[in-house]
Amino acid sequence: MFQLYDRTRRRICLAWFFLFCLAPTALVVAWCLERRLPGYAQAEADRLGRQLGVKVELEKFAHPKPDKAVYEGLRLCDAETGREILKCRRLEATVNRGGQPIAISIGGLAIQLEQWNQAWAAIDRVLRCRAGWSSLDVQFQADEAVLLAGEPRALDQVKARLQILPTQSQVGLIFRVAGVEMPEPAWFGIVRDRKTDPPVTGFVWKTGSAAIPCFLLPPALGLAETLGPQSWISGSGWANRTADGWAGEATGQLSGVDLDRLVSSRFAHRLSGQARIEVKAAKFHQGRIQQFWANAQAGPGTVSRSLLDAAVDRLGLAGPAAPASSESLLSFDRLALEFFIDSRGLQLRGDEYGAILGSQRGRLLAAPANLEQPLPLAAVLQMLAPGTGPQVPASRETEPLLARLPVASPAAPGESKQ
Repeated sequence: MFQLYDRTRRRICLAWFFLFCLAPTALVVAWCLERRLPGYAQAEADRLGRQLGVKVELEKFAHPKPDKAVYEGLRLCDAETGREILKCRRLEATVNRGGQPIAISIGGLAIQLEQWNQAWAAIDRVLRCRAGWSSLDVQFQADEAVLLAGEPRALDQVKARLQILPTQSQVGLIFRVAGVEMPEPAWFGIVRDRKTDPPVTGFVWKTGSAAIPCFLLPPALGLAETLGPQSWISGSGWANRTADGWAGEATGQLSGVDLDRLVSSRFAHRLSGQARIEVKAAKFHQGRIQQFWANAQAGPGTVSRSLLDAAVDRLGLAGPAAPASSESLLSFDRLALEFFIDSRGLQLRGDEYGAILGSQRGRLLAAPANLEQPLPLAAVLQMLAPGTGPQVPASRETEPLLARLPVASPAAPGESKQ
């Protein structure tokens, strides 16, 4: 063995001490300090914001374990207006080994339903693989989520799963509405199918045997605005958004429907009361109704004389059995109507006696016994939005219906056109 001077040995020991003790310790301390600086949370917020296409605000961000990340004071806001989309008090993400999905636990979740379009834009960005994730499997769980839209409504036992696969992306959500007896949770699913060209986005929903408030559904559907804030929905259905428009099917029940909101606020006639509508079958294709079969029950309520007169004149229905009254608004005790709409027109019938609207003074409106052929949909539009001529008026009232009602089937060769 060769001999080293004492000074050389000391230098070698100092070098080893610096390389294997002091330097690693300094790096660890610097790493810990860097993760506790405000800029570290801001950098993570900026990263998430770029991926989701929204503005992300974050109070604290930490890694208590190598496989766990904790977000505190998380807020997602619209990048342009700054309006809050959702916020949560605490979010914990745990990466599980062995191919298991990432587990995310959320506490204090609040969602602004008025910002649904912005929330959907972020979800759609992820499903289209535009957020930087080409493969992902995440499970979300929140004991409670509060939906903010007028009167806050709480959801219980909220669970969701997001998967990005080679051929499709999908997200499923199950929940129960707080204060509502639900034997089974409601379920909603969104699928982005890349097996077709171009890819299409589809929706599937099922409320189970219980009903949920309509305002819990995305405002873009317009159900709460059209049917009233006290309306409820139950049933199931599916819909695909293609290049040609929406296509899908649905069945279910609508309760607490505000007829004043549905009719009076949109047309020149008056109809008030609460209705229950059973949708036996609804099919739509390319954004238009193919078939719509439903049964409506309502009462008590009021109806304008103008609506009764228009139904008699345009649809050929039977008017009041009692002598005509000079009142512009008439009270009714019961509305009973079953109707079917397709490309041939409108078929309808009343109760077992043929009455559609009845009061204590007798029948107000009834379907004639000899009504065998479907009524033209143009006549329905003329009844709802009467004009001065025989044509369907082009107005604000008829525009949404013209865009969604079925297109009449072409007449067969040799068949006369009415």
